Amino acid sequence: MKLLFILSGIVFCASANAYEVSTEVQKKNILLEVFTGIHCGNCPDGDVYTDNLLTVRPEHLFAIDIHSGYYAVPNAGQPDYRIDEGEAIDLEMGANSYGYPGAAINRRHFPQASLLVLGRGEWMKRSKSIHEEDAPVNLYLSSVFNGTTRELRVTVEGYYTQQVEQSENFLSVALIQDNIYGYQKGAADQNNYNHRHTLRAYLTPLWGDTLSAPQQGDYFSREYIFTVPQAVKDIPVKAEDLEIIAFVSADKREVLNVTGKKPEYINYNKPLAATIQEPKWAIAFRYGYNFFDVRLKNESDQTITSAAFKVTVNGTEQTVNWSGEIASFHTLPLRLPVESYSMLTKDNEYKIQLSALNGESVNGNVLQGNFDMPAETTPKIQIAIKTDLHADENTFVIRNKNGEVVHEFGPYLPGTVATYDETVDLEPSETYCFEITDSWGDGIMSPRGSYKLYKDNHSLFAQNYEIMVFGDRLFFQTTLPPTPTALFPVEQAETKATVNSNQKTLEVVFRAESNRQAEISLYSIDGKCLLFRKFSTTEGIYSATLPLGSLSSGIYLLTINQGEKREIVKLKI
Repeated sequence: MKLLFILSGIVFCASANAYEVSTEVQKKNILLEVFTGIHCGNCPDGDVYTDNLLTVRPEHLFAIDIHSGYYAVPNAGQPDYRIDEGEAIDLEMGANSYGYPGAAINRRHFPQASLLVLGRGEWMKRSKSIHEEDAPVNLYLSSVFNGTTRELRVTVEGYYTQQVEQSENFLSVALIQDNIYGYQKGAADQNNYNHRHTLRAYLTPLWGDTLSAPQQGDYFSREYIFTVPQAVKDIPVKAEDLEIIAFVSADKREVLNVTGKKPEYINYNKPLAATIQEPKWAIAFRYGYNFFDVRLKNESDQTITSAAFKVTVNGTEQTVNWSGEIASFHTLPLRLPVESYSMLTKDNEYKIQLSALNGESVNGNVLQGNFDMPAETTPKIQIAIKTDLHADENTFVIRNKNGEVVHEFGPYLPGTVATYDETVDLEPSETYCFEITDSWGDGIMSPRGSYKLYKDNHSLFAQNYEIMVFGDRLFFQTTLPPTPTALFPVEQAETKATVNSNQKTLEVVFRAESNRQAEISLYSIDGKCLLFRKFSTTEGIYSATLPLGSLSSGIYLLTINQGEKREIVKLKI
């Protein structure tokens, strides 16, 4: 049974120095209330959508999983994750009218949506639209958990950056719990599924404490004391897995802003321990960096200030030391640099094990897997990048083996689908990564984007037509020599090419094959590609006018590739 006290909390004007909350205009954060149940076979897939959003927007998105309704009713011997508040929210939001998994996003009824609760395919798009808006109220949250008394003390501060329409707003504070392992239909391990963000209690009345007559420029502060129960319906409540979420709403609907964080801990002793977790970018196929990324979760009440790892690649072990700071029960991404390692063409085996914390030896868990050698190409590469309608959410870069950006593409124009042809000269005999990132974790799929990478002779060595979730990485080595022009097979050209020096253009007329992609390239005599164009052609005579730019006098080679057919014309400028 919870014990709740409201210690202070009327809206009032006061000095900014008395508060931690920011007074700068901020974008709205996102409250994702997901309605779920242990008998919902599609709900684990909904959790994937939630986790993707939390990975890319950890500071802006706050999730509450509400076990409620028909699918949450346990059978004999199964866990019961329901609470009365969750059932009431389910009824108010109409979750059962939609089906599970469904989510309310800032409790907003979006235009053209028949229901308040939306399917997982809508979560990302609607979250984006909300985060584009300015928040009328900023929030700041702090909390302390006392392990001796199990008392949780929470302080919520707010500042109104705008005038709101309503004469009353409402402050709600919820308690959620991670890492509750139990039954879940549809999961790979149905009896040991990790239930995250699970609603455990409300520290306020269900629909919030009243904030009366809020005005632009007003501050408010509320403090709550809550005794955390040992269990809820026989489900243990582990303090280290708790998070507090606070939000202000206009009424039962329309959340104006939300925030959340884990508490600080006192008198709560847990032995020094940590767990290695997979990074955001897990090794999937090829790899070539001279470091490995991991996430380290602090499982103790002590701050971790140093750690050591045993990193083994193809049987050769290295020790990597790290220093920094990981707060109690928090998780931090780490980068572990390694010395150069021998690499096989396929199935390079790697293993990363935690071996020490704060100078003490530990027998930690292991991440392991395998990867193939990077693809091989010439130092000069051509890249065809097709964007979707949200090119402003994407970045396209080339990184060296240290992870440093050596070339950046774009920015590309949002709101239109376009293909961009890029040419890059890189250092020979080096390892690089072509990296595409999506800032919202929904890939380049609206509509489907792609990339193609070509060697300097325009032969394809990598492509991807499904750039999903966070993006993609393609590792390659510039170990192949540049393609020498002397090795081009010389055939009788049917092509006519005329240089217009005044217009600085090249007029090309050639016989096109049926339904082919024609590739036209212009090379200097030392083999440098100065111009490259691709055309879709139909059978017949084809003509093209190509910009030359400023070229010095000399001999150049014009090549036309059509499938297996290659023609070469010598040009004098």
